[in-house]
Amino acid sequence: MYFMQLMAANGYITVSVDYDDIGRSYMNGCNEPLGFEAKSRAIFDPTLPNSVANQVCNDDTIPVDCAMGIATAGFSQGAHISIMARNYNPQVTGNLVFANGNYNGNFRYGSVLCK
Repeated sequence: MYFMQLMAANGYITVSVDYDDIGRSYMNGCNEPLGFEAKSRAIFDPTLPNSVANQVCNDDTIPVDCAMGIATAGFSQGAHISIMARNYNPQVTGNLVFANGNYNGNFRYGSVLCK
């Protein structure tokens, strides 16, 4: 929330998004119905009527010009979901991610390698 407050204080529009964490993405990997890919697409794909990107970028009552670019941020599972946003929305131009995985095989549920 701190980064969102800073961005908002500097004139940027910020949105916080919750995602469905049933089944925990780390155990479902990337391509499963409850995995990172599905969660990222559900948020960022502007062609999906209920996606956050569609609701924010295509609502005439919200003063947003997504053509200027969309920046994402996330922590842990949110970081994995956030960093894949560009796969579903070309307007995503930047990511700020924290604690987004351990690829050395020592992670409790195994490595999560997503593209």
